[in-house]
Amino acid sequence: YNYGLGRYNSLMEDLVYPSTDGGRLSTKSFYFRDGRKWNQTTDNFYQNHNILNFVWQPSEHWSHNATVHYTYGYGYYNEFRRASALGKKFGLNVYDADGELIESEAVRRKGLTQNNYGALYNVSYRDDSWDVTGGLSAQLFRCNHWGYLTYIANEEVERQYLKDGGKYKYYDSDADKNDYSWFVKAAYNFGSGWNAFADMQMRIVDYTTDGVNDKFIKGKKDGRKFYTQQQLNIDETYVFYNPKAGISYTHGGHKAYASVAYANREPERNNFTDNSSAALPKPEHLFDTELGYQYRAANWYASANLYYMRYINQFVMTGAKSDIGEAITSNIKNSYRLGAELSTGWSPLQWLSLEGNAALSQNKLKNFTEEVEAWDTEAVHNTYAKSTLSYSPSAILNGFVDVHFGGFSATWHTNFVSRQYLDNTESSERSIPSYSQTDLSFNYTSKVSKALGMKQVTLGIDFNNIFNRHYAASGYVYYDWYNEGKRTSTIAYIPMAGFTCMTHVTLKF
Repeated sequence: YNYGLGRYNSLMEDLVYPSTDGGRLSTKSFYFRDGRKWNQTTDNFYQNHNILNFVWQPSEHWSHNATVHYTYGYGYYNEFRRASALGKKFGLNVYDADGELIESEAVRRKGLTQNNYGALYNVSYRDDSWDVTGGLSAQLFRCNHWGYLTYIANEEVERQYLKDGGKYKYYDSDADKNDYSWFVKAAYNFGSGWNAFADMQMRIVDYTTDGVNDKFIKGKKDGRKFYTQQQLNIDETYVFYNPKAGISYTHGGHKAYASVAYANREPERNNFTDNSSAALPKPEHLFDTELGYQYRAANWYASANLYYMRYINQFVMTGAKSDIGEAITSNIKNSYRLGAELSTGWSPLQWLSLEGNAALSQNKLKNFTEEVEAWDTEAVHNTYAKSTLSYSPSAILNGFVDVHFGGFSATWHTNFVSRQYLDNTESSERSIPSYSQTDLSFNYTSKVSKALGMKQVTLGIDFNNIFNRHYAASGYVYYDWYNEGKRTSTIAYIPMAGFTCMTHVTLKF
């Protein structure tokens, strides 16, 4: 099915599938039971930031920087939910005369209230040989997640539950996160052209959450389907050590370097709340090795950087979806990214420059098991011995031609991005095709009289996608399920603009 922008809005209408072969797919708007049309889907969020910064430099070698901050946030969205079992979506186990869970359309309001406090302190020392920086950080997050039902199309059920000011709170949970860290990093110049660096960071992350979640687990009670609300009782502490070290050598126009690093990342809230297995999510670990070389001559340069990033328990999309259609991620034990970053440039004339860069990579995961919903049975699980990580093109190329003289410059830019897969199954049917497009820009910079209070003015015009290419830079699998053994996928692409033109003026004071 090909329903694009302007033809189907999932926030205000539903798709109606044909009941017989040859029928047409159509849409149906959402309506309240009194005949009013739903047109109030909103997303509202407010943040207030308060920052106090202090800088002190007692000498040319030493400097200190301290910051304290506080951020208050409040936000929610209103959404019309198509007809579905109230027990499955909201924990309202209400039955009809036949003992089946009642289905009804509803409007929900989901939101959060958050407070973020923090303090940071950095100190630096620099001289001809040493560059040393150390710091401390404390970040405290306090958040409340909540959800209300504000309308139920089934009037009898609505009278039963919407008693408190016309709304019903169907989930409520508190989440606290404390993030403490310290680091020290140092770079040392020695010999003739040698530089060595090392840094170490230690993080302590304490995460607790309690209450009830907006997820309901299917079971049985008195011989009938019954949904139980997911209880949240999480109390986890992570201690991470993140070291990095490297060495480089510079001589004339040559520079060679190598580095190794180890990094860690804690699970996010969704990794706990949407976890379908009995085991808790594990932290993600990364071991990164890089090796590079650069050369710069009078009118040309070239560089290459090789890297190997080995992941343990990387969080990747499994194919499962949350209640709001968000992709669920889970730990995959083995995955890696192996690649090269290349760049070169040449200036054959004083007013002409040619440049290009390329990022070439393999992005793989091993022994991956995906989950696909089935129409009327349990979910289907498929295992892949080796596949490509989603949203990871194997080739990204860029080419530039720059003409410049006096205050005038013109730049031609052409890029190419290879195929990207929308899930982790390496299926070309669920992917974004490769694309290429070209931009052209012109700028003129002129100095102006200081009497006007300005130093210079730049006038520019940009012509984007000059060949009017039709392409998508992102997308996702909207529906993916099995029906009678056949897999059906609905892909949503995010199309990019065709040819556009924009002018701009920059004033420098």
